[in-house]
Amino acid sequence: SFVCTFTPDMDVKEKITQIFIKWEVDGESILSLMVSQTGAINRMGTMDGQTKGKFAMGTTDEPIFSALLQSVPGDWFSNEGRYALPDPKGKLAELTIGFSGNDVDTGIAFTYGTQSDGPPEDVIEYIEYALELTDPWYVNQTTKKKKNKL
Repeated sequence: SFVCTFTPDMDVKEKITQIFIKWEVDGESILSLMVSQTGAINRMGTMDGQTKGKFAMGTTDEPIFSALLQSVPGDWFSNEGRYALPDPKGKLAELTIGFSGNDVDTGIAFTYGTQSDGPPEDVIEYIEYALELTDPWYVNQTTKKKKNKL
């Protein structure tokens, strides 16, 4: 569970050094993404939820972290917490977007059914944007040819 450790008058975004997204369906990890202020990236999976994604980790010089941080809607920080959406139908799904850093550990999470209403549209758009930003890096990392060792 998230612990909110900031006061409303401070700028939370300035304190965040890491963003993570985790999506599980029926207890299985479909998507996992961590982007750090240092340029570190860990990613496994895609938005389609169909493909068992490959895991990739590494770094980038691209400003992915700052782009993602700037696109976080401000009201997410005043509405942080876990939300269980009513009448879940289908497989149980859990989607979490977390933010951590200097004196901050917060985020939003949704539990819902795959055959019923899911998280709000701005949450889905944010995840799509995160994947769009990291796709070139992810494709490059997961398709690199292994160098033969002599």
